[in-house]
Amino acid sequence: LGNVQPVGVTRDGAFFYSSSPDWTTLYEAAIDVNAGKLLAPLKALPTRFPVSKSAGPKRLSPDGRFLAFVRQRGNRPNLHIEDLTTGQVREITIPGVREYSWPYWSSDSQFFHLRAFMDDRHNGLFLVNRVTGETSVLAPLSEGNRSAPGNDPYGWFGFDNGTACYSINWPGQNRRTLVWHDVKSGQKREKEISNLPDPGETS
Repeated sequence: LGNVQPVGVTRDGAFFYSSSPDWTTLYEAAIDVNAGKLLAPLKALPTRFPVSKSAGPKRLSPDGRFLAFVRQRGNRPNLHIEDLTTGQVREITIPGVREYSWPYWSSDSQFFHLRAFMDDRHNGLFLVNRVTGETSVLAPLSEGNRSAPGNDPYGWFGFDNGTACYSINWPGQNRRTLVWHDVKSGQKREKEISNLPDPGETS
């Protein structure tokens, strides 16, 4: 039935309520950004599995063929990668992970990287190979407390032409390191930005 919110009870005893099911349907849309108009009717993505609203971001690969999101298996989240053309599914589990966030595909749709929060309160950035299912640590696991502003060490990142881009925040030091990480060679280029405002005072 999902999440039910009571509306009221009539004099003859009828109970009215609104409900919000935990499952959602994903759609593909062709839009004219400048005009703000749909160019074609919405098309439901042909995923084989219901997608939970609480599964976090759902990411379609740049080639439009693969859908990545998180599925809950008991108390453990799994990375779910589905081929929307063939229906083939790959599920990947990284031991010790209690929550995933921010999956980003590479421009060639072969890899994606994401942030993971571990059972021991550490967190880090992981690289996932869609073809082989192999996972590796992209950035070292670091201490982080999600409830404290600015204490989560990793910030926004993107992934293009084999280069993963992310930031490392330094709590209490008002500085941030931007990192360009070549995933094939392992080489990194870094640039530090200092004199930033207190993250607890501004977004």
